[in-house]
Amino acid sequence: MANRLRLKSALMALLATVSMAGAATEMPPVQQAATGPALQPYWASYKVLRGKKKVGVSKVELTADTDGLFVYRTKVSARGLARLFVRRDITGESHFTLENNLPFPLSYHSTGAKKGDTQSIVFDPSNNEISSEYKGTEKTLPWSPGVLDLLSMEIAMQLQFSRGEVPTEYTLVEKNRIRDYHVEIEGTESIKTPFGEYETVRLWRQREGSDNHAVIWLAPDLNYLMIRFDKYKRGKKDFSILLNNYQPRIAN
Repeated sequence: MANRLRLKSALMALLATVSMAGAATEMPPVQQAATGPALQPYWASYKVLRGKKKVGVSKVELTADTDGLFVYRTKVSARGLARLFVRRDITGESHFTLENNLPFPLSYHSTGAKKGDTQSIVFDPSNNEISSEYKGTEKTLPWSPGVLDLLSMEIAMQLQFSRGEVPTEYTLVEKNRIRDYHVEIEGTESIKTPFGEYETVRLWRQREGSDNHAVIWLAPDLNYLMIRFDKYKRGKKDFSILLNNYQPRIAN
């Protein structure tokens, strides 16, 4: 019984954290800016792995309309044994426009593995405030230029790397708090996917004040799309996600 409870707790923590700005310096050779528009709609899917076992599937989609509104959606679904313990999909959705070729967030909403584990954010720059609600608790936070949510931070990284910048710091709203994340380049690495091998830039990302960190691989040939993400907890790898499918889309 104790082992069953530990497995349930570990799987829920794993899947809840998957539903995954900055100074500029010269790029290493592998990071030359991609050609064409920097932000294009796409759909992608990822395998969620714990060790060598597949425990879930993560799907992401970026859409755009003719008025310049972008919507970035994510959904994580448990697979195999994990479905015995995590029966709710974990979702995230960020609405934003672009300003100075960076995300300008409008709203964000996410749902977690447990009932009531929700987060909603509304950005209100006209009143210099952010309305945040996490697990039913509401809070008003100060707005400032460049503040992002978890999903628009991913888009910001793609855009900045695609035009030859190296972002090092991000500020975002998360769980009713303003938090800072540090990003640094660790090197380059070739990563195999089901549809080819890609040269990538490997990044270290860590939230200020946290002992946990993530390692992220971005592919220049895919406009710096994330093709692998490893999450570390207390120095040990907790889980990985690996790109399984990718399809560019045409804006509406």
